[in-house]
Amino acid sequence: LGTELDHDSLVDLGREAQRAAGDATAVPTLSSPSSGTPPPSGDEALACVRAGAGDVLSIQARVVRLLSAPFEGTPAFVAIAVTDPSEDATDIQIVVVAVAADSCRFLDSA
Repeated sequence: LGTELDHDSLVDLGREAQRAAGDATAVPTLSSPSSGTPPPSGDEALACVRAGAGDVLSIQARVVRLLSAPFEGTPAFVAIAVTDPSEDATDIQIVVVAVAADSCRFLDSA
């Protein structure tokens, strides 16, 4: 994972999460691939992601990883979330969403 993320990076993160879905019970952690100022708390970042993602990230989605990294030049929070299978489906759903760290504005999802 490089320090500058883009849409393809989100897709790659989703694929990695799908492969590791057996361990989807992980507690959300905030990591930063680049040095600099310390990231805000995981709770602040998670609240920002949920606010910015809107309907893209359902209330049932369980965030399993939070990243703090630039997304196409904008400081961002990136969340990898899983939704457990419904009664009609057998596969979990993986959603990767990026929001601006300063305004919680939605940037992209995969």
